[in-house]
Amino acid sequence: MNSPRCLFGSASLGVKAIIAGGINAQGDIVSTAEIYNSETHTWETLPSMNRARKMCSGVFMDGKFYVIGGMASNTKVLTCGKSMIWSDVLGG
Repeated sequence: MNSPRCLFGSASLGVKAIIAGGINAQGDIVSTAEIYNSETHTWETLPSMNRARKMCSGVFMDGKFYVIGGMASNTKVLTCGKSMIWSDVLGG
């Protein structure tokens, strides 16, 4: 992991795992996200989410990674798909 953290949302699909949000070593709630490839054993930094959050959940659905819930901001759902762009999901 490039940026150590705890209380993040995560999910895996195939050889890839994404972690998003959480609390960093300084105790700050973060909006950063990273993807891990278990074949190459490498981490890649993703674009930051629109909002920092901790204690959130992550899930893959239809090939997209969703971050749901959490604390420190409103609880709208965010997604980062193949476009690597975070966006609010309407009705979230």
